[in-house]
Order: sequence, then structure tokens, then C-alpha cells
Amino acid sequence: MTFNTFKTVSLCAVLSLGLSACLNDSEDHVEEELPWEHACIHAAEAATPVTASAIDSLAPDVSEGHTHFGVTFAPGAKVKFVADESTDFGFFLTKNVPFVLLTATGDTVDIEETETNLTGCADLAVMHVAELDSGAHYLRFGMTTETTVGLIIEEAGHDHAH
Repeated sequence: MTFNTFKTVSLCAVLSLGLSACLNDSEDHVEEELPWEHACIHAAEAATPVTASAIDSLAPDVSEGHTHFGVTFAPGAKVKFVADESTDFGFFLTKNVPFVLLTATGDTVDIEETETNLTGCADLAVMHVAELDSGAHYLRFGMTTETTVGLIIEEAGHDHAH
């Protein structure tokens, strides 16, 4: 092998290793968004005030996406959420107050996941995830000394560019 051929092969090998290292390095630095990161942005925004009601027909609608609702409630009072499609939704609260998720017919919806360690988000206290069918649902707030809570509802896996 001539010196020029050796130099070319060595240069290609070095470039190949460097390119591989660059590709691996960029893959290692891709960070996934935490499920609560987008909701945390909205939790820092001014809340839209609503007052929960014990009467379904008077329950305020909190279906507007990308919105921080400031809910005033008494135990047993509800807000209404209408799911546009059947999928998982995240329910983000600024305080860890008890609530039950109900279908329009009053059946309890199972909470699939609850997370209280929302790293990097001091404005949120808890995230609950539940799979909902499309249609109306109610969030009923339970026994607590609290009378207000911030609420953000986000579709899980939703593209948050808006």
C-alpha cells in the first residue's frame, strides 16, 4: 500500500468513526418531553375562573385545550369535560385534591396512572391519566379543606404545537 492510499484509508476510517460518534452523540442527547411539561407551561398562565356545581346541567365546561382553569368547588361539585375522541387524557392539578372521574351516566372511570413527583414543575402537584371514551365526563371533587384548584386537561400524546 502506498503512503497516499494508507493516508486516504486512515482518513476515511477516522471520518467514519467521527461520524458514527457524532450520530451516537446526537441520539444520546435527544430528550423526551415529560408528560407534564406542556401542562406546566399552562399552569403558570393566568387561570380562567369557573365554579363547579353539584348539578350536572350546571357544571361548567372545562373542555377547552391548553387552558388553565381555576376551579372553585365544594365537596361533591363537578366540572364537565367532553372528550372529542377515545384516548388517554392527562388531568393536571395544582393541588393534590381528591377527585373522581365519571362518565355521563355516573359510572366511575379508572385512573390508569397517578404521578405526584412532577420534576421541574413547581406549579403542578399531581397528574392523573385515564382512558376516556368520546363524549361527556365529569370531574367530581371530594372531601377536602381546599376550595380551589388549578386544572389543565391535555390529550396524552397530543402534538403541543399551537
